[in-house]
Amino acid sequence: MGTVTTLIRYAPSFVGFALRKLTFNQEKKKLDVKELRLRAYHIIRNHTDSILGAAKANVITEGKENIPKQGPVLFVGNHQSLFDVVAHLNQMDQPTIFVAKKELESWPVFGKWMTDMGCLFLDREDPRAAVQVINEAARRMREEGVNGVIYPEGTRSRSSQVHEFQKGSFKLAEKAKAPVVPVMIDGAYRVFEGEGKLQENQTIYMKFLPPIYLDQLTKEEEKVIHKTVRHMIEEEIRLLHEAKGIS
Repeated sequence: MGTVTTLIRYAPSFVGFALRKLTFNQEKKKLDVKELRLRAYHIIRNHTDSILGAAKANVITEGKENIPKQGPVLFVGNHQSLFDVVAHLNQMDQPTIFVAKKELESWPVFGKWMTDMGCLFLDREDPRAAVQVINEAARRMREEGVNGVIYPEGTRSRSSQVHEFQKGSFKLAEKAKAPVVPVMIDGAYRVFEGEGKLQENQTIYMKFLPPIYLDQLTKEEEKVIHKTVRHMIEEEIRLLHEAKGIS
């Protein structure tokens, strides 16, 4: 079963989510920025349970003990599907913002919620604006103590393949003075975008790898950090497939 039954199952939750946005628009007038973003984060974080439930998707996570307890963290992951964001946010225990591509800002309902929770939208065709977005995301991480997420591939692979990572994405960790936590995600494309439709009863695997502190790297290590993290994630996917017999 797929798209139609999933959407029918999800429809009541989505309607409630959309209506909640209308009431939230009134509430937020009385909130300061930090409280606004915190409340929006909790609302959309809780809503990911409904999305995963409607798709009958299971998320299996390893390595959360690798996430530093103090200070902001930048999660750097591979990007298979829009469901990466759903699964990742669902597994977060602390307020987290995403640096996402600009197209998501215009998504009905979801774009507004993401803006309210502090997410920023990147136009990769405008380098000057992209620098401003990275700087603002770093400021929010430092000053508001929120974690950040960025997908350095810049586009969804719709497969287990990991495309080249853009080195500039790691500037966010440097400017936020935050460690990088590589995140392997696999199977999200099977839920959505891999076959061009929603597929139920799929498993999404996530693994948080040990943090990398940029200020502890040599200059040579820092130059190739984007290649190093990509290789780490590729290797985790390979080991996962080997262990699970995934082709």
